[in-house]
Amino acid sequence: MKQVQAMTTLVLIDGVTYQLVLPKNIIAIQAKQALMIMNEFNGKLFKCDFANIKPVEVDGLPFNIDINKG
Repeated sequence: MKQVQAMTTLVLIDGVTYQLVLPKNIIAIQAKQALMIMNEFNGKLFKCDFANIKPVEVDGLPFNIDINKG
């Protein structure tokens, strides 16, 4: 069992990496939606070695997930 503690979305625009910053009330919803879509379409979860984010304090986080399910 793993615990989701933060959500970040990175985009590459013209060779520059940007982080999309979302309102606090949206972060947990987006994290749950992204994990459900990944699971539904047989996506994969890869460890990221180039970014270091910290846990955030927002409603709905942290929440537990079972990445071995499905």
